[in-house]
Order: sequence, then C-alpha cells, then structure tokens
Amino acid sequence: MEQLIQFTTALRENCEAHLPTLKNAMKVYELAKLGYELQEQRSKDIYNRVLSEHEFFAIEGNEELGIRKGDRITEDKYDFLLSEADFQRLLRLARPIHVEAGITNEEGIYLVNYSKIKLSAMNSLVDFIIQYILPHPIRKEFWEVRRNVVREKQLISIIASLPYFEGE
Repeated sequence: MEQLIQFTTALRENCEAHLPTLKNAMKVYELAKLGYELQEQRSKDIYNRVLSEHEFFAIEGNEELGIRKGDRITEDKYDFLLSEADFQRLLRLARPIHVEAGITNEEGIYLVNYSKIKLSAMNSLVDFIIQYILPHPIRKEFWEVRRNVVREKQLISIIASLPYFEGE
C-alpha cells in the first residue's frame, strides 16, 4: 500500500510539474487522431459510394459474415471478398473522387498523411509521459515495452483520465 501511495504522489507531482507541456502534447495527439479518423471516414464513404453506384460481387462466400459467393458487395469492409481485378477497379473508380475531395493526388498519394502524423504525435506523447511523468522506478519497464501499441494506447488512456484533463 505504501508503494502505491508513493507512486500516486510521484505521478501527481510529475504531472503538475510538466502540466502545460503534457496538455499540449495530449492536444496535438488528439487533433492528429481526429484528423486521421475524419480522413478514414471520408475515404470509407467514397468507397461505399462507388460500391453502391457500380456492381461488385463476392468471388467467395463467408458464412460468418452472411455473404455467399456471387452476392453484391456494397460496403468497403467486405472488399476483401472481391477479385483482384474488381478491387483494382474499385480503386480506379474511387481515385478521382478522392482527388476531388482533396484527400489524395492523381497518383493516389495522400495530400496530408494523417496516419503518419498520428503515429508521430503518439510517439512524442508516449516518450514524454515515460520520460517526465511516470515515476522513476517504473520508467525502465515502460521503455522495454515502448513499441507495444496496445500498451502505448493504455498509457495515454490512463494519463488522459487524470483529473487534469477533465472537461477538455
């Protein structure tokens, strides 16, 4: 119990000592994550639009999903059931819409790579949390599992749940 009290006290003191930088890093990460999610949703909407406007059919069935061979595919989450030729056709039909929407250029390259921005923001935030916020005795343990995305997201979630971030 004494160790838990010491840990909690050290965590609180470290948060308070570095609060402006921590809040800024958290906001940068949240904005990058939001940009990524919005871009992904816009892209998904475009693929679903193309799938609804053109005929695409499953080349194999999937009982768990309730899709039989030959069923029409109208949602991008089932695009893995398309033939390679149909998948390439889907991409070809969606590309001009992505360009028009300002998501990609004519070559299909993202104009703003939110995935990369989100990853960079997450890495910076996690590095900051480990280096400055976590109490010294457990820093080494977190550095050892540093590139475990599940652990990184858990760490961010724990820090974000602290009272310093309520109402933000």
